[in-house]
Amino acid sequence: MCLLQINAKNLTKVTIPKAFSELFEPHRYKGYYGGRGGGKSFAAASALVVKGAEKPMRMLCCREIQRSIKDSSKRLIDDRIRAFGLEKFYHSTETEIRGVNGSLFLFSGLKTNPEAIKSMEGVDIAWVEEADKISQRSLELLIPTIRKDNSEIWFTWNPVSELDPVDRMLRGQTPPPDSIVRQVNFDQNPFFPDVLKEEAEFMRKQDPVKYAHIWQGGYNDVKEGAYYAKQISDAISQNRITHVPHNPEMPVFAVFDLGMADLTTIWFFQLAGGEVHLIDYYESQYTSATEDAVFLNQKGYNYKTLWLPHDGKAKQKGTGKSTQEIFQGLGFNVQIVPNISVMAGIDAARTLFPRCYFDSIKCEAGLRALKAYHEDYNEDLRIGKGPKHDWSSHASDAFRYLAVVFSLETNTSEQSVRAMETHLQGGHTLTQKLMTVNQEIVIPDNYFDRNSGITP
Repeated sequence: MCLLQINAKNLTKVTIPKAFSELFEPHRYKGYYGGRGGGKSFAAASALVVKGAEKPMRMLCCREIQRSIKDSSKRLIDDRIRAFGLEKFYHSTETEIRGVNGSLFLFSGLKTNPEAIKSMEGVDIAWVEEADKISQRSLELLIPTIRKDNSEIWFTWNPVSELDPVDRMLRGQTPPPDSIVRQVNFDQNPFFPDVLKEEAEFMRKQDPVKYAHIWQGGYNDVKEGAYYAKQISDAISQNRITHVPHNPEMPVFAVFDLGMADLTTIWFFQLAGGEVHLIDYYESQYTSATEDAVFLNQKGYNYKTLWLPHDGKAKQKGTGKSTQEIFQGLGFNVQIVPNISVMAGIDAARTLFPRCYFDSIKCEAGLRALKAYHEDYNEDLRIGKGPKHDWSSHASDAFRYLAVVFSLETNTSEQSVRAMETHLQGGHTLTQKLMTVNQEIVIPDNYFDRNSGITP
């Protein structure tokens, strides 16, 4: 176990784990992630107190949501001040901490108080605690705000998902320039208490998967039997979850999964050569087709087609009209997605994934649902029962439909459509390949299962 000893102005000797030595080196971005007990927050707070005592500095301690000062890291900063014997040097009020040399600690929430963040000037160091919880929007708000020469942004977090913006930014293929990113676990923390070592060892033996997440900093969002885990990991590593702008010169397709008690979800995409640009995602509950149409118009997109699942043809008791008829009456071109089996749709979606580019902000909720979509497994019978119907299934159903729509939109000859319809009605004239742009999607023999519907 290695310790870093610091002798700084106004301070007696200060000791922190050597794993955090780079906190005292100049780097624009510093990221420390890992499991519980690594001392990440302890080290960051200690380093800020030391730096503020050495010379006048303005430091912003932030997190995604801070409804009150009690939600902030202020108490931890106060504790480190007392531990270093600096109560006379720092004056702590209810909302901020000031040093006699002019140093200042500020505390704020990125999501809960964005205007205050944008208006901040002269910040030397911003520390983002629990950085796994910050959104892409908050990240893009913070970075240009910390613009003083030689300013730094620190991140500490326990990883949850490789989709989290901080992980994609700092642990992706191309971290930003002048960044250092380190994994620090409890075995690198000489102050880690023996009682927790025993807890960690017990968990390692009893539940290695949970141990890997809680104590070793592994991800915790990959469900057993997840359908798209590999495809999303590939999209992250290939930088296909990024800024995907809407092209106003090109039409937009909207693909729905309909729900009343459940969510209604919509994927918005554009075609660009052989690529599928997913520019937006939307979900709502307890909204009518008329209300959804208002939302669609507010988007300002030039819609070519709204694609609905098969239940879009069902008449509603209240209006006597189907969702398809309501949208058509409001001027939209509406089509029904061919009713294919669930597993066939999942296979089509897996095949489509390498073509897909997702907007990292607007599609964030949809991507998290795709990552969580998984097989419902019967432990007693040791068999899979198909997709688990939970919060993740609505976005995933719509994405399955999107995969079928892509084949139709890129292979729209009347002969192909008639062949598909004939097969769905019981014929056998559909070829086993649907031609797409520059590629063939090979369809298994059981792709179209006329005896199986799609669970809405």
